[in-house]
Amino acid sequence: MSEIIKPHYKDEDIQTLNLCTDVNKWKSEVTFIDLENQFYKELFASRLIEKTDINRQDVNFLQQELESLDIKNLEFLEKLRVLVNELDGYRECDDVHCDTYYLNNHQKFKIEIENYFFKNRNLKTLIYSYIKNGIKKHL
Repeated sequence: MSEIIKPHYKDEDIQTLNLCTDVNKWKSEVTFIDLENQFYKELFASRLIEKTDINRQDVNFLQQELESLDIKNLEFLEKLRVLVNELDGYRECDDVHCDTYYLNNHQKFKIEIENYFFKNRNLKTLIYSYIKNGIKKHL
């Protein structure tokens, strides 16, 4: 197994590596959420959904929730762009106060985006449930 952290890395380099890993993971997740949302929106707009037992009001509710998620997703994409730019500022830090500022911002963002991912998973679980129950008669 290749080691990611090399013995000669400084603590600051290790911290930057961890921050970059977080950001890359979050960007991947937000991108996937966008793809997934588009799939569900197209599914709900298709004639296929008419062949299920899903109530139209429920479909409308789920579509509204997806639209709301789309807006949040765009907001997080922008916040991630800003965070990437801030990483450059973090690399320039030369004192503890500067490090603390960037690390606290990163931690606050981490909590915010993890809460968003949690809400997204809850909505997707609800969507899965509606679709599963709606197609039961066809299984």
